[in-house]
Amino acid sequence: MRTAFYPCCGRDFEFAAKVVSPYAEEIVFCDRSQQYLREFSEFKRQTQQMECHFVIGDARDVIHNIDSISVFFHRGVVAPGEGSADVYFFGKKYLSQFAPKFLDNGLIISDGNGSGDKIFQRMIRAQGYTRFGRHFSKVPDFQQPDEF
Repeated sequence: MRTAFYPCCGRDFEFAAKVVSPYAEEIVFCDRSQQYLREFSEFKRQTQQMECHFVIGDARDVIHNIDSISVFFHRGVVAPGEGSADVYFFGKKYLSQFAPKFLDNGLIISDGNGSGDKIFQRMIRAQGYTRFGRHFSKVPDFQQPDEF
């Protein structure tokens, strides 16, 4: 089963599921706060798109419980009080944790937030970026959703 992972998701369930559903059969939403659990439960009851899970915890710890990642989905702050301004997912430290779990030909869908040391910018340049046994590059024909 292809798995998408969305750390620091806040209440951004519907949009994320819509975007990743062509590329994954399940999505693991993760947030430190349990305040979004009721909204997630309602979303899960209404969605038929894919298998959905919500994990309460720090994404940097939760990642260790996921076997493999086909899609890494991330948006920065999507509403006041939400987001991951203090977590650099595309920094060397965190990238070293999720890169080994990333499947070959996996997909990163992101607005680029969470790149304190400019790694995301390197990933999307013409030659891409190779680190931690993985090569990351921009998908030329990927249509980014307007809402991003």
